[in-house]
Amino acid sequence: MATTALAVGAAVMCGCGTQSAPGAPSYTPYSFVTQPSSAAPQSAPLYDEATMDLAQSIQAAGSGARYANSFGLVRLNDSQRGMRVEMTDLALARKLVAGARAGHPTWARVPVALVEVPYSMKRLEAAEKAVPDADWKRYQLVSVGVETCRHLSVTSSDVRLEDPVGGRAARTKLAQRLAHAVGVPVVVTYSTPAHAE
Repeated sequence: MATTALAVGAAVMCGCGTQSAPGAPSYTPYSFVTQPSSAAPQSAPLYDEATMDLAQSIQAAGSGARYANSFGLVRLNDSQRGMRVEMTDLALARKLVAGARAGHPTWARVPVALVEVPYSMKRLEAAEKAVPDADWKRYQLVSVGVETCRHLSVTSSDVRLEDPVGGRAARTKLAQRLAHAVGVPVVVTYSTPAHAE
């Protein structure tokens, strides 16, 4: 089933504390940020009330001290009902969802799929902050954020990364360099300078 990625943070790609290039417009934090599917209109879909309320409850509890070391993302389904919860520990994920649903009969009927991931949002936020300041200018980084709790998503406007084929090696090399610096896998994509304002 297709899903729409949602998470605390900002930018069109889901993320938490997504950093933009120095001097770029700052992002506004949202409770949830959508990534529309290619078939969907560009405006965010309206999710049913029970799904949104449960998602917000899971997000709030997951960000608390009890679950922060395991909690990742809430990803709402494109069907506008139900979600996936990404966590590093599925036993804790089951407890989190059960606790969020307690006392809410309508929430108990909302489908929730649990997905095990290698990194918590807390760990990925630490990795975001670990990107060296000098690398932003040196590699013409546009943003660093969280698209999934499996890696950091990094965008660069360096034209050496532009070509889909020839730039692949340069993107891979930069991803390896940044992964070594921040301690988690990194995926690098190219953005035109116009999008890097």
